[in-house]
Amino acid sequence: WRRERDGSWRGAACASLVGRGAAVALFCVAAMPGRPLRPEASPLRRLPFALGAPRPLLPPPLPLQCTLLARLAGRSLGSVARRSGGEVEGQAERPTSPAWLPSEDELRALADGQKTVCFYCLREEGDSGKALCACEVMTEESSTRTFHFAAPAPAGGGGEDEGSAARVSRPRRVQVRELSFSEGKLGGHLWDGGVLMAAWLCARRGRSGAIATGGLDLFEGHRVLELGAGVGLAGLALASAAAASAGEKEGGTRGVELVMTDFGAEEVPPDDSGRLIPPGLLRVLRENVEANGLGNVEVRHLDWHDFLPQSATGRAPTDPRERFERIIAADVVYYTSDLPALTAALAAHLAPGGRAFVLVPGRVWTGPLAGERATAADLIRALQPFGEVRSNALRGHCGDLEGSPVCIVELVREGAA
Repeated sequence: WRRERDGSWRGAACASLVGRGAAVALFCVAAMPGRPLRPEASPLRRLPFALGAPRPLLPPPLPLQCTLLARLAGRSLGSVARRSGGEVEGQAERPTSPAWLPSEDELRALADGQKTVCFYCLREEGDSGKALCACEVMTEESSTRTFHFAAPAPAGGGGEDEGSAARVSRPRRVQVRELSFSEGKLGGHLWDGGVLMAAWLCARRGRSGAIATGGLDLFEGHRVLELGAGVGLAGLALASAAAASAGEKEGGTRGVELVMTDFGAEEVPPDDSGRLIPPGLLRVLRENVEANGLGNVEVRHLDWHDFLPQSATGRAPTDPRERFERIIAADVVYYTSDLPALTAALAAHLAPGGRAFVLVPGRVWTGPLAGERATAADLIRALQPFGEVRSNALRGHCGDLEGSPVCIVELVREGAA
């Protein structure tokens, strides 16, 4: 990288990902003059430098196109004014913003005066209703990522009033630190699905359509378990929104008590030494909880494989420490071989009458191992022996307007709550 006279940064970086056929990928980035860009804010920061790691839901945003959604909401990127002798001869027609995209004022309020990296939106298919949105803003440290989530409207606000109420309060701010692959494995990287799940968890349910299945109202007053928390954004966003909502209510609180879990170096059986064990993940997860000042969150080690039947592991399954009325998990479905352990852990911890929600991005897998990758349909089939399974097809946008399919799979356990 080198600094130009106008204060901007210009640079190029190359990463070789050598796999079958010795394929080499070259990534080059350059900052345009007049828009300073920190080297650590390069999109290369977002790439998981690990062979075989699943790619994010969508490619990272290109430099200087980070506010694409906000720009399209209010003004044209393609409008060109041709001047001759100081007179405007013509101007291209402004593109129309999609109906689901919040207004530029709402997106600016979500950014809260900070420089934006990317807007994330989750919506139902079609143009019905406004999307749920989150905003990533610039940070000083390359390993730290900061997100803004719209402050939930009061319960029962409903429909369009929700957007109006959200503009009154400042957005909720959640910050997490990522890890290198050697320290955090797949859980050390914050995947786009976790951001979309966080936006879904923080919203109120005064909506129609598939988006109405989520929201803070589902979790208030319950103990919630998060499986595969990773660096913790989804759970931290839920806990933060619930704590703020409880503090704003008169006559008591209906907050959320959250237990965040993941697999770490603690209590690993000797015969599991061949698995990818993230040595630093639980430590950083606890640090992220502390950094966000949340007292309603507990971090535990939890290995899904402990709950498999004896026929699969040769040892008796572990009894869960407690059962929960609500369970959440974001972007934890990668390999079909992991589904038995995931579903066993879900079933073991879900109380009678409880509900579990798993967000599954609709990735397109390629390569020789594509047949081993799991989909939302695979998860639905694996959960069916444990109760009623529902699914909602949504669309996620991570800095673009085209979007990618997202499915939220719900398991409802039989019995009285």
